[in-house]
Amino acid sequence: MQETFPVMNIVTEKDVAVYRLRNSAGEYDSINVSNHIFRMFGLSKYVEQLQIQSGLYVYIIDIPSEVEMVMEYDVSECPIGFGITLESDLISFFHKNGKEIMTENKKSNSLIISKSNNTSGRTIKTKGKPTQAVSIAFDRNFARVHFKDEMHLVREDMLDYFGDNDSFYEISVPASPLMLGAARSILGCSLASPKRELFIKSKVFEILSSVFSDFFLTGCEQIKKSVLQPGEVDKLRDLCGYITEHLDTPPSISELARLSGINDFKLKAGFKEVFGVTVYGFIQTERMAKAKMMLETGEYSVSEIAWTVGYTNVSHFIKAFKKHFNVTPGQMLFHVKSDITQSRIRYSV
Repeated sequence: MQETFPVMNIVTEKDVAVYRLRNSAGEYDSINVSNHIFRMFGLSKYVEQLQIQSGLYVYIIDIPSEVEMVMEYDVSECPIGFGITLESDLISFFHKNGKEIMTENKKSNSLIISKSNNTSGRTIKTKGKPTQAVSIAFDRNFARVHFKDEMHLVREDMLDYFGDNDSFYEISVPASPLMLGAARSILGCSLASPKRELFIKSKVFEILSSVFSDFFLTGCEQIKKSVLQPGEVDKLRDLCGYITEHLDTPPSISELARLSGINDFKLKAGFKEVFGVTVYGFIQTERMAKAKMMLETGEYSVSEIAWTVGYTNVSHFIKAFKKHFNVTPGQMLFHVKSDITQSRIRYSV
């Protein structure tokens, strides 16, 4: 069976996602992705696809800041799934039955729940900021089998999400530090095969279980009565920005309470409620993320990085980094410098 999609007038076979990507000449290239595999952005250069098991895929997305991209797409049928954005300033436009139904700015540090059968649209990435994300896609049968004992607890407003229908979902909420930490671990994993695949698989199930229990099920923390008042969630998000700017001298709970106007008890309870970890856990996750980013430049020593992210004892930093990324900062720096040297040799030749 063939269908003609209304927006771009592209003829495709049933169950095939069609992506049109603008190349450097300003022309569009078409990419067909079949077998229910929903490949975000369609660029194999920037997207790694791994099959975790039958019906479950992970897409590791890393698009450099200098890349500019416009993607148009039509999807007749695709898996359900969600993404964890680490860095993003994408803008997406969604169409259904020839009408625009939603425009969304995909922000950093977000959990995005998606279901987009029989939709079309486009996504725009501008220069100036990288796009880094981990996307997990799974078919409905996988969800029913893997979470069979919990399916009766699915929130009423999310029942259609797991149904075999054309309901549209594009929900964006703040990702918890646990989700962000696991996604960063996947993106930054430098283990050799097959250890790498085993490590990523464990992190995928960690994210999957966390999202399922924290978002889809009734009786979870996210949908209990909040200890926070309206507007205080935004204040906590602002505090996250403040914390990341002061990782060298992390603020105390008392200082954060003074800055936000939220008392100590509500701040600690509310932070755990919204982000899934303690304030200290968030600080640790952000420290490790900044340390990895600095290591990848090859311009700083391990000691310099340790001091920059707030460690006065370098050995404590090395221990924390290895626990977070399963590799020491020295090992990562060695590989980074080796890659830089090889690139220079190839360039000079």
